[in-house]
Amino acid sequence: MPVTIKKCSAYVFCGWLSFCAPVLAAEAAPDFTNFTAQANTYLKQMTLDEKIGQMTLPTIKFLLQDGGLQLISLYQLGGVLAVDDSGLAGKDFLLADWQALAKQIKSYPVTIAHGNISVPLFLGTDAVHGNQHIAQAVLFPHNIGLGATHDPALIEQIGAWTAYDVKDSGFNWGYAPCVAVAQDYRWGRTYESFGLDPQWVAKLGAAYVRGNQAAQNGHLTGILANAKHYIGDGATNYGIDEGNVILTDKEKFLQINSPGYVSTAQQGVGSIMVSYNSINDVPMTLNKKYLDLIRDGNLPGQEQPYTGFLVSDFEAVARIARDRHLGFADTLATAVNSGLDMFMISRENPQFYATIGDFQKVLRKDIKDGLIPMARIDDAVRRILQVKIAMGMMQSSAPALAKPQEAEVAVATRAAQESFVLLKNDNHTLPYRSAAIKHVILLGDATDDIGTQCGGWTLVWQGVKGNKYWQNDAKASSIKSGIAAILKKHADYITNPDLNDLQQKLADGVYTAKNTLVVATLSEVPYAEFMGDVGNKNRLYDPTMNTSMPAQQAESLIIKFPVAERKQIEAVQQHDIPVTTVLFSGRPLIITQDGSGQSSPIAPLTLSDAFIAAWLPGTTGGTAIADALFGKYHFRHAKLANTLPFAWPRSMAQLGKLSCHPSDGDAKVTPLFPCLYGLQD
Repeated sequence: MPVTIKKCSAYVFCGWLSFCAPVLAAEAAPDFTNFTAQANTYLKQMTLDEKIGQMTLPTIKFLLQDGGLQLISLYQLGGVLAVDDSGLAGKDFLLADWQALAKQIKSYPVTIAHGNISVPLFLGTDAVHGNQHIAQAVLFPHNIGLGATHDPALIEQIGAWTAYDVKDSGFNWGYAPCVAVAQDYRWGRTYESFGLDPQWVAKLGAAYVRGNQAAQNGHLTGILANAKHYIGDGATNYGIDEGNVILTDKEKFLQINSPGYVSTAQQGVGSIMVSYNSINDVPMTLNKKYLDLIRDGNLPGQEQPYTGFLVSDFEAVARIARDRHLGFADTLATAVNSGLDMFMISRENPQFYATIGDFQKVLRKDIKDGLIPMARIDDAVRRILQVKIAMGMMQSSAPALAKPQEAEVAVATRAAQESFVLLKNDNHTLPYRSAAIKHVILLGDATDDIGTQCGGWTLVWQGVKGNKYWQNDAKASSIKSGIAAILKKHADYITNPDLNDLQQKLADGVYTAKNTLVVATLSEVPYAEFMGDVGNKNRLYDPTMNTSMPAQQAESLIIKFPVAERKQIEAVQQHDIPVTTVLFSGRPLIITQDGSGQSSPIAPLTLSDAFIAAWLPGTTGGTAIADALFGKYHFRHAKLANTLPFAWPRSMAQLGKLSCHPSDGDAKVTPLFPCLYGLQD
């Protein structure tokens, strides 16, 4: 099933590239009800065990713990889910290893009608910013950076490239895009949100789905996309991941939080992941009222019922039963009756099911005991089968994979460039004249750290630091290597110099404003989900899950230069050498205050001559930053590129009160920088 970008007579202008990108051919959104009759034919031939199997989505690790991949056939599974340690622990995240694993998984048949009809598996994987489990894969900017591009056509291409890479690794279902509207930046998943404007989130989410699923004649020729996490994960009280939405105005809540689900549903997204969060203390997994809204087509602006399927988040039912001290069988029945069609399971809660078979026994008993009507089971399985048919999975053979026409690295680099936001550029610091630079002073470890600039969901769930997995990878670049590629051997590079030595060379005239480039970096460490929560006392915070994080959750989003770096900056500025600061972060941080929360002349924005919010730009981020530093890329080259997708806070007190539209937030709160702010160079 090819992921294709058609050659067209019309082209998008991309003047900074050596070629022009072909326009993606428009296709009507798939309608899964077109496959209802065929799905019903299969459904009539299925036993109850086969139907239960289709609703079961275990991790690959759970299968291996349970006895091996051959259990795929025994349990007649609908799909499997890859996590960080899917039998590849200790290996180097190589593409060939993932391809071999996928091939092995597919070798175990799932059949119905006495073995006469094959029902292929969904092979699911997180693909938050590219095919992240593969070393040396091209990783794109996280959604917060893509939001700053305000470029649906570009996001569509990224969706197509991600589909190609996921498919190349042997998988066919990517858990993206996240279409949450992050409203409180204390939330550790803020960077998974395209922005604070619901309408832009809707546009970019729909564009990603178009590219990812690559609909052709009503079929999905790319991979299965997954809109997540329905609904309200970005609206929880204090930004607590997996927390509770205190809802007082349903209409306003839906106005802000539902557009991304409406747009992706109308674009034909085949699956939607139901969120961990609760609304007024009712978990979304059990919230029939809100699940029915999208299933029945009753969200604001939704034109028709949703015909794909709903999948739970990881272990969601078991976590609810565990944390709320509920019976698992009753909780599972409520989830199914509320509209959940497929269930992610692992061995995380063996008190409820120690094997995959144990989970299926509970579901079977719920049905036999009349807790779940057979009609609801048939509806769930029909939805799953319709999507599989639309993907061509029920055919005996599939067309060969076709590679998109445009160079992936160029797309990733363009996305990174358009994602940067220039917040300050005093005295036209940027761009620098590359021919004059003889010395490059790099301050901060993030100047040469590809893992940090990629953020979470990079190789593993919580991400990695350093350059270990990108050695000899010509596609990946740090700031240091990006600058070196432009200046080549015409300059020397000094990282975090000794202060005394720096001051001496400044006094001797070795480093001057004419021949020296100074780049300072500030950064968050890589994190994912609740491990990135700040200042909200999330009970899930557990530093054993991410050794880069502090033992206790940080209390503030205030970021400041370490003392040594600040003194280095002050030293060069005393000799009129400007300093450009690059901030790698998964959200807007407080950059105008010191560690005590008071306004300060040594705060990062104040102390910098130029300041770039670089977000988490991915593997090509270093090249993209170097291009921006030296004018190979100019900020705001496109109308809305390089503009803020979020309002930038002045203080912690503003968190949860900012918006892109006064009617959505507190009109009395004035941000440091509003949505769509961004300087030209």
